[in-house]
Amino acid sequence: MLTYTLKGSAQITNGFNLEPLDNPEYPFDYKFMVKCTRCRAHRDKPIQVTRYEYFPVTQFVNANLVMKCKDCKSERYINVERLEGKLESESTPIVRIVTHGLEILSFIADDQFQCQNAENETVQEIDLSEGGWTDGEIAIRNVRWDVVLERGQAALAL
Repeated sequence: MLTYTLKGSAQITNGFNLEPLDNPEYPFDYKFMVKCTRCRAHRDKPIQVTRYEYFPVTQFVNANLVMKCKDCKSERYINVERLEGKLESESTPIVRIVTHGLEILSFIADDQFQCQNAENETVQEIDLSEGGWTDGEIAIRNVRWDVVLERGQAALAL
């Protein structure tokens, strides 16, 4: 098993607490480019995983995503855990990802984010897929995502 941390940073003007909009009513679709650790085949389309869906792997183990490698036919799975981090100017852990048989290559931020404005009101429907966003009041620039392989840390329990 491999454990990764998705870290993010952004420059935010007139806003704070920028984070994925991720709750049971509106689960965030975490999208990743991956490759199989057995045959090293790159998947040509991103995988999509939400932390509110569970699929059986074995009688005792569930995962947020279960799939078979198209090339070697091995079963692969992923679990995601939302961390308490919010995007700030410094790189902050946002999500922990535990994979079995998959290497995470990159994160694709094309679901909704939310933040608080200067009046402490929640602003939703923030699209960071282009690396920034503005609504005339709040400006979000220089969004950066890093998927970091954690070494020597305990994996998220499946």
